[in-house]
Formats: sequence, structure tokens, C-alpha cells
Amino acid sequence: MNSLNLHDNYLEGDGGAAIAVMLKENCYITELDISSNHLGSRGCQWVCDMLQNNVTLLKIDLSNNGFSDKDTACLLNAFKGNDKLNWMSLSHNKFSEKSGENLGLGISSNDALEYLDLSWNHIRRKGAIEIGNGLRTNCTLKTFNLSYNGFSNDGAVALGEAIRANNTLLELDISNNRITTPGALCIAKGLEGNNTLEILKIGRNPIGTEGAKAILSAAKNYADSALTKLYFQDVYLDEEFDKLLEEVRQVKPDIQIIANMRPGVKDTLSLVKSFILNNQDQWLEFCKQFDSEGTLKITRSDFVKCLKKAGIDFGMEQTARLLTRLDPKQAGFINYTSKMLGYRELPPEEPES
Repeated sequence: MNSLNLHDNYLEGDGGAAIAVMLKENCYITELDISSNHLGSRGCQWVCDMLQNNVTLLKIDLSNNGFSDKDTACLLNAFKGNDKLNWMSLSHNKFSEKSGENLGLGISSNDALEYLDLSWNHIRRKGAIEIGNGLRTNCTLKTFNLSYNGFSNDGAVALGEAIRANNTLLELDISNNRITTPGALCIAKGLEGNNTLEILKIGRNPIGTEGAKAILSAAKNYADSALTKLYFQDVYLDEEFDKLLEEVRQVKPDIQIIANMRPGVKDTLSLVKSFILNNQDQWLEFCKQFDSEGTLKITRSDFVKCLKKAGIDFGMEQTARLLTRLDPKQAGFINYTSKMLGYRELPPEEPES
């Protein structure tokens, strides 16, 4: 057995201590899920002591255990004393501003973790800055989840500096952190010097169109940028953003934007279905021009041409989302008579008398 799942067993501190004692001697278990067990400070102390001695554990989930600021002293020792663990979740705990110093130092000093989840805590102000400082000098993290904290613009300044200096991080999630437009501009500035970050999740922050455009511009302006996905959920993106995206796609055609549909625009698929429902013969005429072999399938680009012939133009980003819905496996072809598009089978033609 190399994986042990004890999620949600109400082990509390004593139970956590017993598991920790066992794992000090165990050399087989590589993955441990001990989340949602009310371990508290006592359990945290025992687990952290174990982590300084265990040499086989690679993954540990400690989320939702009631850990607080005072417990980060033990966690700092674990960060410093363990060079094998590469995956850790500490989400849904009670870390606040005071936790930042120890957690930041731990992130800076650790040279093994590749995945760290600190989401759904209460890290803000000075604590957020310390986390950013830790990330700046870390050289192993590849995925870092900081969503649902309170980093605000002070934290964003530190993260922007960290992004510019860090050359190993591939994915950063800072969704829902009270970051506004000035903070987004700092993130963008950091992105203009980073050549490794591929995925940035910054949705559900009030960064506005200007903040989103600054971040997107960084992908365009910095030739070595590795960005492939930008998450902007619940961020208003106007037509100027769409125009910028078209420009970016000239140099980075594979970049993806994950966002909500612009307010006031109806669901794209519903609009297409409505057209086909009322103009089925015309739709077939458009599509058959690109279907010389009668397969009832046309390429994505030809499908867009048919939409334009029908007078339907959603803009690049919303069209891209529609194509993803119609071709989820990315085969490159779309069935233009699909029921998903509202197409109705025509009755067979009457034979000529």
C-alpha cells in the first residue's frame, strides 16, 4: 500500500499524533490524505515533526484542519526539514496576516515542493507581501494556488515582483483576492519579464477591462512569454479587449481566454439554433458549399464562414467558445446538421410521378 486516505474521520489531535508516529517508521506510503480531521495545533505539531523525519512521503493533504497562525512555526520547520515532499495542500485553514512571515520563509527555503495550495485562508496585507517574497526566491514550485485570500493590491505588488524573478512557476491562481486595476498592472509588469508561467488565474477580482488588457498585453509585448491560458471569470471585458485579443493571436495563436460572456450578449449557441430553426434550407445551402463529399461535416474555419454568411458574428473570443462547445474533442470538424444546433431532419422527398 502506497496511498492512505483518511479524509474526514474526525481524528483530532490524538489521532493525528498516532498517524504521525506510524509514518515516522513507515517506508512504503507515499501519499497521505488527512484532510478535514480537526487535527488542530496538537495534530499539526506531530505531523510536522514526522515530516522532518519521513523520507518516502511525496504528497500530503492537510486542508481543513483548523490550523492557525501559531501553527506556522511548526510548518516552517517542516518546510525546511523535508526535501522529499513535492505536493502539499493547506487550504481551508485559518491562516491570517500573521502566518505570512513563516509561510513565506518556508516557501523560500524549501527546495522540493512543486505544488502548494494555500487557498481559502485569510492571508492579507503584510502576510501577502511575505508570501510574494517567498515565491520570488523559490526555485521548485510549479503550481501555486492562492485563491480566495485577501492579497489586494499590496500583495499584487509583491507577486508581480516575484513573477518577474521566478523562473520555475508554471501555474498561479490568485482568483478572488480583492485585486483591483492597479494591482493587475503590477502583475502585468511582472509578466513582461517572465518566460515560464503558462497559466494565470486572476478571475473574480475587480481588475476591470484595463487590468485585463494590461495582462493580455504582457503576453503580446514580451516575446519570450509562455502564457497559454488566462482566466478572467467575472471580469468585464469590452470590445477593446476583443480587438487586443485579435492582435495577440497574430503572434500567439494558441492563447486561450477563459471568461464569462459579455453582459448584454445572448448565449451564442442559442442564437445559432434560432437562425437554423427558422432558416434551415438557407443554412444547408451555406454549408454544402464547403462539403463537396457530402459528409455533413465542415472545418471550423468554414463553419465560421457560414456563420458570417448568415449574418452572425460574435467576435473572436465568443466564436472560439462556441467552436469549443461544438467540437469539444478538437477534431477540427463540426457537423452542421447536429441536433445540438437545432437542426431538424427533413422529410424524404416525394418521388416524381
